Amino acid sequence: MTIARVPVSSPPSHAPDVKRSSFKGELAGKGNATTEAVVGLLAGMVYGATSPLAGHPFDTVKTKMQAQASHRNCTSMDVVRYVYKTEGVKGFYRGLVPALTGGSIFGGIVLGAYGGTFAACEGTILAEPIPGTGGLRGAVVAGGIVSAASRSVIETPLALIKIRRQTGQSWLISPQSQHTLVNAGLQVKELYKGMGPTFWRSTFMLGTFFILNDYAVRLIPDVVNAPVVGPFVKGGVCATIGWLLAWPIEVVKSRVQADRTSNYGNKTTIRLIREIVKEEGLARTFRGIGPGICKSFVSNGAAMFMFHFLHEFMEKDESSS
Repeated sequence: MTIARVPVSSPPSHAPDVKRSSFKGELAGKGNATTEAVVGLLAGMVYGATSPLAGHPFDTVKTKMQAQASHRNCTSMDVVRYVYKTEGVKGFYRGLVPALTGGSIFGGIVLGAYGGTFAACEGTILAEPIPGTGGLRGAVVAGGIVSAASRSVIETPLALIKIRRQTGQSWLISPQSQHTLVNAGLQVKELYKGMGPTFWRSTFMLGTFFILNDYAVRLIPDVVNAPVVGPFVKGGVCATIGWLLAWPIEVVKSRVQADRTSNYGNKTTIRLIREIVKEEGLARTFRGIGPGICKSFVSNGAAMFMFHFLHEFMEKDESSS
């Protein structure tokens, strides 16, 4: 008896890549990890540059209320009147250059790291929904953590310079040795003062931001993809909620970076929060929340608008190529 062989067709050598499913309005597209990292980097730089331009005056008021001893008992309007009276309008833009520089750099790093990480999780268990979360994927959480770590490395020294400028201090330290390399090392160490609270602040804030965005694009797509309202919901609302959760750590970060003494030493972020609550009350951990919320909503809403405009343009250009 002859057994007939059934011919098996071999797959075409140039089979198209299988694109993963996505939702309109996501912060990462359907490209591979490299493509999403590059697109996120460039679009994120626009996001990061737009944010301080739109909200720096609010940030100056917030920083003075949190970190400058002479303003710790003042209301936001007291600080506004003081700055305008003593320095004029330009006083609200002190520290803008490092904020603008840092914003564009770590905006690109954050969204590039998120896009690349999110895409790299394709085909792994992280691409699947986490049980009991309503469809939240592990890739979103992983992207948030990688973004927070990336942002902290870039942001810490630039934020210290900005805060020192906003509070009328120099960020440079006095030479403590006759050796140039020793002094350079001490200066770098000073610039990275506050790295711990910066990382934890970024993790809480960015994690919340990315997770809420993921839920929004899946559950209320008509709202988040509206031409004008959408970016302010995704950028303004989601980022502001993230800031609210991370605000006590932001207060600690501002104080640590504004301090030029060794008062804070090697104390952990949790210990510093406890000390502030014990000595000054719980309300102090939300110092500057008013101008901070205004700054977050305005700057992140405007930045998200610019991000999506450029992101969609680049995704279309990549697809056509």
